[in-house]
Amino acid sequence: MQHNHSTRIPTLSDTNITCLYAQYLKLRYKFELSRRSSQPIGIAMELPSAPIMLPVKLKLELDSIAKILTDAFLNCGK
Repeated sequence: MQHNHSTRIPTLSDTNITCLYAQYLKLRYKFELSRRSSQPIGIAMELPSAPIMLPVKLKLELDSIAKILTDAFLNCGK
């Protein structure tokens, strides 16, 4: 008797991927803030690693967004 073993490849839903990207952006923003802030803000200075499913172009975009958000936050009165 033969058994039909179908291999299921795990997939991520759009919601899961969005959460991963949001989490990476949050960590990257905190990293940028702690790196540039003159006051300690109590977070690790370690650069966050991107999720393995994150396309290189999107990673660069999220990194740019984090830098822009940090600039805006640190220079809000200027």
